[in-house]
Amino acid sequence: MKNVFIALAIVLGLCLQSAMAQTDTTKAGKEKVKAEVSKEVKAELAKISKELQLTADQNAQIKTLLTEEMEKLEPLRKEYEATSQRIRVESRAKMRAVLTPDQQKHWDMMKQTKAASDKRLEPVKVPTK
Repeated sequence: MKNVFIALAIVLGLCLQSAMAQTDTTKAGKEKVKAEVSKEVKAELAKISKELQLTADQNAQIKTLLTEEMEKLEPLRKEYEATSQRIRVESRAKMRAVLTPDQQKHWDMMKQTKAASDKRLEPVKVPTK
């Protein structure tokens, strides 16, 4: 039981550190977010414009509205990503604590294999003893 509390304390510390690292308020961080928003807006606008055959004026108005929407949603997306990552790490640490040492090794291999096969996934690091 003591090991579980130690593991959870480590996980919580890693989550806090990760959350702080993700809160990038530097100029470079803001520019990166702006570029991501711009890319998403262009893709969405192209799809809407083609499908609805927008006029140039409508295109400009929709672009402004999409940009505002995406800029408002970006902080929520970052908060969601950080929170969901924290929940996954905590849950996996608890699950891992239930397993025997052999099962833990097998679990770790399963997670590494899954992360390697799906490039979209970032491996979730669960602290070991």
